[in-house]
Amino acid sequence: MDDSDTATVELSKSEAREVVNALSSYRTRQTGRDERRAMNVEEFLQREFDFKREDTGLTGDIGEEFASFLDGDDADEHEVQLSRTEAEEAVAALSEHESESSTDAETVREVRRRFEEAFDLDARSEN
Repeated sequence: MDDSDTATVELSKSEAREVVNALSSYRTRQTGRDERRAMNVEEFLQREFDFKREDTGLTGDIGEEFASFLDGDDADEHEVQLSRTEAEEAVAALSEHESESSTDAETVREVRRRFEEAFDLDARSEN
């Protein structure tokens, strides 16, 4: 698969929430193109799954933390289409988030594996 190719991954709302949380944390440690790509994927998923962001009173990007969600079934699944490079950012963020996850590391691991399979990233994965 070429870096400009796209593929789709099916995510539930709760899984997308984990990806957004992972990307939000990950991008604060990135700079340049990687930071921008992570932010783009994060914002895309927020729009795709109708997530709301509320200002927490802090300043900057961290101040607009992922705070609440619109009504809807967390089990509803949506297909999301990303480029290979966007998927690589999501996998990197999920890999870091997996060990830090206070909610469900198994869910994070499963979502990361689905991204790796859909985008043929297994060979390049560090985990």
